[in-house]
Amino acid sequence: MRTKWSIVIVLAALAATLYLVLTEEKDQELPNEEEENTERQVFHEVAQTDVVQLHGKQYYLYSGILSHPEFLREEAGVVKANVFEEAQANPHYKLSDGDASFLPEGTRLYKIAGLEKFIAAASDDSPQGYMIYQENSRSPEEIDIPFIANQKIKKIEIYKRSRSPLLVNTISDNQSIYQFKDVLLKGQVHNRMYLPKVSGPTFYRVVFYSEGPIAESYSISYDGSEWYNGHRTFKGLHQFIPEAN
Repeated sequence: MRTKWSIVIVLAALAATLYLVLTEEKDQELPNEEEENTERQVFHEVAQTDVVQLHGKQYYLYSGILSHPEFLREEAGVVKANVFEEAQANPHYKLSDGDASFLPEGTRLYKIAGLEKFIAAASDDSPQGYMIYQENSRSPEEIDIPFIANQKIKKIEIYKRSRSPLLVNTISDNQSIYQFKDVLLKGQVHNRMYLPKVSGPTFYRVVFYSEGPIAESYSISYDGSEWYNGHRTFKGLHQFIPEAN
């Protein structure tokens, strides 16, 4: 009996030793695996995300825009190189100061009044001429509707999205602003994303202006029968976008 138990104890000790050895080897491999994941993430950020590096910090495109040029402050820097092609060719590419994935070379970057972690970039693609980038933060593509509804909005602008934004309507009276926000709040949420019934729907960008330097934005599409954004569809937007009638 003692011999049997001795064998069991020896086998258990050997199993424990083997487990510790394998665990140690696995732990030693983790840094390399983490480094590889980091490199893949760097490639993803540079090649697929709108990002710019300035003074050792990375700034990612924010969903809102600059509400008015009066909020601009001193120049923070300039884009020295567009590195999109380099990042596609080299998955190990790492950003340097002045590198940008989408902004063209020569784009000027500015500080924004009261917002330390944001910068503005001159752009003809933005309604007020400037896009906003946020430090070390990949914001969602757009803010949610309840957030918009709870803001004190003084003006709404609706742009048709094309090569350059085309203003199609401005809403500035309080009653119409309330009605527009109410239409968004009453939008129907579906389990699946709405699929347009035509191959070329029309895209609109709705910009909400408050008192601050950032005007939040929300995208809406129209396929000839439904107004939609992702999982939501809306009724009653024709009154605010007459060109779609």
